[in-house]
Amino acid sequence: MTMEVLGTLIGAALQGQIVASAHVSHHCTVNPAVNTTDSWHDTPSFLDPADLLYHQAKVYMIAAGVIGGVYLLGVVVLFLGVKERDDPYALNSDRVLPFCKGLGLTMKHGPYVKLTASFLLISTAVQLEQSNFVLFCTQAADLNNHFQYLVATILASAAVSVPFWQKFQQRFGKKCAAFGISWMIPFAVMLVTIPSLILAYIVAFISGLSIAASLLLPWSMLPDVVDNFRLQNPHGKGYETIFYS
Repeated sequence: MTMEVLGTLIGAALQGQIVASAHVSHHCTVNPAVNTTDSWHDTPSFLDPADLLYHQAKVYMIAAGVIGGVYLLGVVVLFLGVKERDDPYALNSDRVLPFCKGLGLTMKHGPYVKLTASFLLISTAVQLEQSNFVLFCTQAADLNNHFQYLVATILASAAVSVPFWQKFQQRFGKKCAAFGISWMIPFAVMLVTIPSLILAYIVAFISGLSIAASLLLPWSMLPDVVDNFRLQNPHGKGYETIFYS
């Protein structure tokens, strides 16, 4: 999960640097009138909107190509660097279940359904909070110039705090660690009530902590679900792929 957050951080930094020129303030330029030194006769000339839109589309296409290349690189590394092996802990069985039947068994497994539902709700809540946080900072709190730094603060905080949450849930349990996901709520409410630059960075840091908990906790509970399923289906083999996908 630390590598996933770091990868997101690198991707956000790459895209932010590439598309930064599309979000600078394009003020009108003033061209002095010919054969006059009177500044009152200066004539303003504005940037062509068509050229501006073309420039924005171009830099976003470049950013999309770079991020797409990073994705392809990750796929190549996974395909060439990982070998699939038989599960040494599964009981030998001559019965081979088809994929659709195995999918049906996993989707009927109660703990897996509950974990998937909670993962869906947690992910939706985090994405909504982050989307509204970005909109609030750029549209309501006049923090446009700090947008990239706030995003970097969120991702850096999440990357750094993943090992912390791992130690926390090992010592206090996964149920206690689940409360860390809600840490962002009171700070986000404070930012709406008292919008300020310092508070925005504090909210970004706390949001990173909550995001790290929301990323780590469901995936750390998934092996428990797989173990529970294996106890109930001792002759099953190779269901981990269905669970994780």
